[in-house]
Amino acid sequence: MKLGVTYSSDLGPGLAAVGSPGTAADAANYAREQQALWQRGADDINSRGGFGGCKVVVVFHDFHVLNTSGFSSESQAECADLAEDKRVFGVVSAVLENETAVRCFADHRVVSLFYSAVYQPTPADFAKYRGYLYQPSGMTPYRFGPFIDQLAAADFLPRGAKVGILLADDGSGTNQYLVERLWKPRLAARGITPVVFNYKLVQSVSDNSSIAAQFGSAVLRFKSANVDRILVTPDNGDATIFFTQVAESQGYRPRYALNSATAPAGWPSVPAGQRRDALNVSFSLIDLGGAPDGHELASNPPSSGRARCEALYKGHTGSTTIIAAYNICDAFEFLRTALQNTTVVTPAALLAGVDRMVSSLSLANGYANATFRAPSRYDGASATRMMRWDEAASRWHYVSAPALVP
Repeated sequence: MKLGVTYSSDLGPGLAAVGSPGTAADAANYAREQQALWQRGADDINSRGGFGGCKVVVVFHDFHVLNTSGFSSESQAECADLAEDKRVFGVVSAVLENETAVRCFADHRVVSLFYSAVYQPTPADFAKYRGYLYQPSGMTPYRFGPFIDQLAAADFLPRGAKVGILLADDGSGTNQYLVERLWKPRLAARGITPVVFNYKLVQSVSDNSSIAAQFGSAVLRFKSANVDRILVTPDNGDATIFFTQVAESQGYRPRYALNSATAPAGWPSVPAGQRRDALNVSFSLIDLGGAPDGHELASNPPSSGRARCEALYKGHTGSTTIIAAYNICDAFEFLRTALQNTTVVTPAALLAGVDRMVSSLSLANGYANATFRAPSRYDGASATRMMRWDEAASRWHYVSAPALVP
């Protein structure tokens, strides 16, 4: 059974070019070490009988983020390479793939484990592409409503607060649903009417030239409305990388509330004046970043999936930390567990196995077991944990226990 995996050999230079050298260094290490990390996971799975008795062979696709034709073009090229040329059973899309990849792999009857933050699959996507689209440790924005109450509990949203929202428009309407149907009503109940700024989500390296102008307008609008705290919708790090630079250049220093789909792991590279007292609603341990504090990791609830992952990868992650392996472990364990009672590896057999799992899959990259429910809940993350930025230590610090999210 062939499993396709994506990485990017030019992600590091791309991040350096837009002023995020710390994040770029992490990305460069990631690109160099991906094949070894995935191969170790495959060797482990094969030593335990493979997937449904079939040996797994990992094949790779280099997603070129600096291609000026954009992420849709690269997503289409990825699909052609892995689905048509290499004829994989499944693919782990983990770079900057967008909705084009989701649709193309489903059309080719290829299973997609979708980890990219450029596009947020919807419940309608999971239903439409049922059996071909999964996010083992992901959480869609359609489930982000409780984040408002969690932020309020952390004293981020006092009654009457001046709140701005950066709404990243990827063309799907997902973030519009999040803001209009989920966040605004909960904010209104607290006496808060947010100032919403819509901007076009970066979908190509060529968009970098226009994003600064968009965010310059956002800063002016927020300043004129006396906005002093900002909520960020899922944006693949646009606010972290670009907005903070523009805001700092204009002397605008609000307080931020991030989430796991806004690249909080890149916060150490943000201008120092922008970082103060930020919060992050985390559903991914990867948010801890490239050099997490051991005590923070150890403060999470015990997880058999995480324990197995750490035992497998201890001393084998190269220049990165064990966190770099968490999604790899979750992808392999998701497939192995769902296919363990079948002798025929097919998308239908995988779907049946996933539906049987319900809430039994222990995640390495999560705060509770994954939960799956037919026909449209195949984003497995089921809990969040609040983080606060610690400027003195230059890292995120947990400030709440895990909270279950429906």
